This record gives sequence, structure tokens and C-alpha cells, in this order.
Amino acid sequence: MLFNSDRAGGQGSVDMWYTVYRGGAWQVPVNLGRAVNSPAMELGASFKCNHGAMGGFIFFGSGREGGLGGRDLWQSTDSEYHDVEPASFGRVKAAFE
Repeated sequence: MLFNSDRAGGQGSVDMWYTVYRGGAWQVPVNLGRAVNSPAMELGASFKCNHGAMGGFIFFGSGREGGLGGRDLWQSTDSEYHDVEPASFGRVKAAFE
């Protein structure tokens, strides 16, 4: 499960975290790290699974540097999501304004 939180141990304002349900209990949440989280607020995380294969996609909104300004839509791809810099979908955001 992906979720957003301003809990202690994050990278900034509001970060993306994940946890898994294993053995009848939710495991300790893990921060997705600096490659995905920034000092800005990351919100609205959504995960697209690659159906058993390694990897997948996380889509999220962020006001981080490198976008077109305001809150942009970003994507990160990797099997662990810790070491891959997200790509901006700022043009998608601009199309809806």
C-alpha cells in the first residue's frame, strides 16, 4: 500500500511511504527515499503494478523543482523506487489548466 504522510523520518513536507500486509499484519512503513520524495509536498501517490514482473510505475503530484510550476504530475519507475529520479509530466498538467 502506498500512502502520503508527514510522519517523522521523511524527506520534506509530505512524503510517499509504502507498507505491505504480511503474516496478518501491516509491516513498518518505509519512506520511498530522496530520489522520489523532495523537500516539497508529494501527494496523491498511485501505483501501477507490472503484474508479477519486476517494476511498475508510481504517479504522484509534487511542487518540486524541475516542473513547470505549481503542482506537476510526476512518474517514477523502478522495481524498488529508491534510486530512480522521477520524470515530470508537467505538460499534462498544463493541458488541464
